Amino acid sequence: MSKRTWDVWRCPVTGNRVERLRREFDESFQREPEAFGEAAHELLLIAVAEKSYGVRLDEIAGVVKTRKLTALPKASYDLLGLTSFRGALLGVYHLGAWLGRASSGTDWMLIVQGPEETKMGLAFQSLQGQLAAPESAFHQSDPSAVVGSLVHSESGVLPVLSVPKLLERFRKGSAT
Repeated sequence: MSKRTWDVWRCPVTGNRVERLRREFDESFQREPEAFGEAAHELLLIAVAEKSYGVRLDEIAGVVKTRKLTALPKASYDLLGLTSFRGALLGVYHLGAWLGRASSGTDWMLIVQGPEETKMGLAFQSLQGQLAAPESAFHQSDPSAVVGSLVHSESGVLPVLSVPKLLERFRKGSAT
């Protein structure tokens, strides 16, 4: 007999322990399933001009490192340029400018659904992580504002950007 077979064969599972394991296994099917806790919302934590914000993951199409941008002549101050993403051209806008916050870094980019089903990029300073927060941790602020809610987390109160409200203001021509 090989050593491995011997180790398995001499496994210290006694008759009482086997019976207890079988009984617990069978009883697990007779119990009511445990109730799930409150639904959690996933947030992406980003920094814009040294200020932290949350963005709901279900409001964005992706997040990528900012790629090489092609500047456009006579472009508005908030349009950083064009880049390609999955075979399509994207206009990349400075999220800090939209929020009225001066920022030097634009290392990351949120991919969002822009006007007329086109995608666009919103460049920001840094990616800080991800957070799952229950619905009860969210508190509505002004529903028409780009900071649509606040979330209480272990690190304090975090403003949560509303991507639909940002895009609505973009369509109207005044992102700030």
